[in-house]
Amino acid sequence: MRIYGVGRAPPPILGFVCMVLFGACAGGVSSQSRIIKSWDVPGEPEEVFEAAVEALEFMAFPVGRPSRASGVIRTGWRVMDHSQGWAECGAGQELSRGRLVMRFGRGVNGTRVTVEPRLETADEEPCLTTGALERRLHRLILDALRDVPG
Repeated sequence: MRIYGVGRAPPPILGFVCMVLFGACAGGVSSQSRIIKSWDVPGEPEEVFEAAVEALEFMAFPVGRPSRASGVIRTGWRVMDHSQGWAECGAGQELSRGRLVMRFGRGVNGTRVTVEPRLETADEEPCLTTGALERRLHRLILDALRDVPG
């Protein structure tokens, strides 16, 4: 085992490891403010799209007039309560609002749904998603699909 003392440089890999370890901590919330979540939902894209619109409306996200042809839903901003555990914000900050972009396409097992949350504090500082929002949305979409007469 070598001990690196004065006048001896550590191997390059050690510098890389330190950069990764300390860079991840120093980067803060803003470096990873948008995490994409994807999953396959059993069903045709059109019915999954409609179920997603229903789920978003249930969660009080403004959906406007989503275009099924584009395969994308962009919600408007929604006021959010930090106590729901949907995001982790910087020190002393709380989640204030959020919006989503959802994309729909063919998946391996049905329709591939991709959710890109944008979550912010009142000062418009980005927050990290915990994944709880995406899991809730996924469950609501599956519930809406079960309620569709078939």
